[in-house]
Amino acid sequence: MKQCHILVFLLVQFLLDGCGSATAPVHVSYQPAALNGKARLTGTVTDAATKEAVWAVVVSIEGTNLVSGADYNGRYYIDNVPFGKQIVKAQVIGSSAAVSKEIDVKPNQVVNVDFRVETREKAKKN
Repeated sequence: MKQCHILVFLLVQFLLDGCGSATAPVHVSYQPAALNGKARLTGTVTDAATKEAVWAVVVSIEGTNLVSGADYNGRYYIDNVPFGKQIVKAQVIGSSAAVSKEIDVKPNQVVNVDFRVETREKAKKN
């Protein structure tokens, strides 16, 4: 089931990759973790206006094939994140994208990147 979700999100990311992107506020924090030398990216995606969880979002690390989808609580995670400087992208299906600032990933680290995005409903009102 997890593999099916990943394939769906990869397909969505591929189809929407050419759509315009806009930056949005993000929250980035770092904390050490016992991950056997690997790093993990985790976070929450919320609506910028309502602050409610947004689940129709694909989160990816640019330049890699690492991708995740936010669950119904807006939470996502990506394991086996490459060390070094990375760019994290969250794209709302059918809407604009939010790109975080560059993050620096170290071994055995959990990096938290929270996104606040504009949803489709808000875009329709404008």
